[in-house]
Amino acid sequence: MRNVVLFCLDSARRDVFERSATRLSARADVTFTQCRAASSWSAPSHASMFTGDLPHRHGVHVHDPHFDSIPRSETFLGEMPDHEALGISANVFASPAYGFDTWFDRFVEVSTGRRFTGGIDPNAFYVESDATGLARHAAFVRAALTSDHPLQSLANGTLATINVLSRDAPIPKLLDDGANTVAREARRLTEAATEPYFLFTNLEDTHMPHRPVWAYDGDSYDAPADFSTDDAGVWEVIDDVEGHREYLEHFRDLYAASTAYVDRTLDSLIDSLQAHSDRETTFLITGDHGENLGTPEDENLLGHKSSLSEGVLHVPLVVVNPPEGFDSTVEEYVSHLDLPTLVAGLARGETPDITRERVPAEILGMSPGPDPPEDYDADYWDRAMRCVYEDETKWVWDSEGGRERVDIDRDRPCWQSVAEADATLPEWIDDYFENEVTTAKDAAMAAETAADVDAATEQRLEDLGYM
Repeated sequence: MRNVVLFCLDSARRDVFERSATRLSARADVTFTQCRAASSWSAPSHASMFTGDLPHRHGVHVHDPHFDSIPRSETFLGEMPDHEALGISANVFASPAYGFDTWFDRFVEVSTGRRFTGGIDPNAFYVESDATGLARHAAFVRAALTSDHPLQSLANGTLATINVLSRDAPIPKLLDDGANTVAREARRLTEAATEPYFLFTNLEDTHMPHRPVWAYDGDSYDAPADFSTDDAGVWEVIDDVEGHREYLEHFRDLYAASTAYVDRTLDSLIDSLQAHSDRETTFLITGDHGENLGTPEDENLLGHKSSLSEGVLHVPLVVVNPPEGFDSTVEEYVSHLDLPTLVAGLARGETPDITRERVPAEILGMSPGPDPPEDYDADYWDRAMRCVYEDETKWVWDSEGGRERVDIDRDRPCWQSVAEADATLPEWIDDYFENEVTTAKDAAMAAETAADVDAATEQRLEDLGYM
């Protein structure tokens, strides 16, 4: 049995990964050039990666983003009973707040306020504290000194202060968004693990907001040191792409720089994990979904809201140190829906064929906030969307009656062009879904759950642009 490690770069689209993640691309033994995510944002995408089901089947979507309704036995971890399941995530949705940790034997949540995971999170403490000013800081110090790991708690407080001060100062931010902590925790967990193990990590550095960071290659971007993609709201940019041309150039450069930084971090981590293991260890690298970057090919959209564009769905998938038997390049379609087959097969030393002639994907509504302005059509932006790929065509339709035939080019990652705006869908297309798109949307809305996350989680969501 092999160890298997799945690295998930949040919001990683394939074309930028191919250009910027040069180390991982070079050391990949297998490159799947036509991998498509199953959904467009973190919660449904993670559920699809682990279950092999679309959102209308696994039930994780914008109206109910919780994972704890899905037992571990219904994920690929149920097919790996001999593996210790380890999880590390800097993603607020793939976290205990939404029950994602219930699938793992050991799980570590990483945030920008909790870089030493044994200590308390000062950001969470401050949000939940009734004290203000110096009294609040004094209360944190007292809580840190009486915590289980006082030195780690105090270090978290110091680093959180440094992070905030450098974030708001006219210098590159001194600390990253968690990649270094994820790598350190990966070494710690795997060194203490009972092999064989499965390790999942989500790295949030490639997710907006983007800012210059001290560890980035400063020659790869020319954004001012105090630039932040938070300087303009998503809807503000979408409403006037041309007027935000310089902003978008900085956005794209920093997005690529963050990808290159994570590439360096994971390249070193792979060496470390291989050196400390008695077993063969196979590594998979992918993105839970991609990102629109405000180009015409991205439908002039930014982020990953209300979109099944190629920028959002065409994601990297590379494998390092697999069992012998794979071709070095796989050019047929593959889907995140087949990751369960791939991961479980690799764990057994197998080389499963996961290629497909057709690939479906789905969202059941707009990802969490911020909501569109009042003069926007709210129903349109919150519509359910589906698509199926076949050859160099993508069929896209939605719960508001839209139907498109979209051209893609296998040799141009993340590129698309609408060929027909009022298309007639092929009859076979319904075979990939259990119900009509309007029925799926109605069922998802009927499953709406109240927002029951704590204040600290709400603050993290706000920091990431979800509220």
